[in-house]
Amino acid sequence: MTYDSVEEAEAIHEVYPNAELVLRIAVTDTDAPAPMGKKFGAHMSHWSQNLDAAKALGMKVRGVSFHVGTGGCKFDAYRISIDNAKTVFEMAEQKNMPAMDLVDIGGGFSSNADNSEYNFEKIAPRVMAHLDHLFPASSGVKLIGEPGR
Repeated sequence: MTYDSVEEAEAIHEVYPNAELVLRIAVTDTDAPAPMGKKFGAHMSHWSQNLDAAKALGMKVRGVSFHVGTGGCKFDAYRISIDNAKTVFEMAEQKNMPAMDLVDIGGGFSSNADNSEYNFEKIAPRVMAHLDHLFPASSGVKLIGEPGR
């Protein structure tokens, strides 16, 4: 289950203490027509306390999710978010938490052929290359996305 606050982790734990969690991080640096970072996701200043809360509750954090926004955006929004996901993985490791194994890059992809900077078919190879660089197949990290809008 995704969570993006200490309070959500506590509420999930109350109902389902054995749930495995995915920390949803906010995407604030995006040019998407419909950004999600204002409504969803933990801001960088809260990542550590969110991991600490899950650890204190004895809940496993499986990985990180983010959503750059709907309607498509430039590669940099994905690059920054993937870098941020890697930072969360490193934070969890430094806290001696179980190894994470999941990154969800969200959805909202655009196939708008009129704008090459937003066309997913054109940025997808760059997104995959960056994911492969930070989360290579040998890491055992599963990569998922949410196709469509």
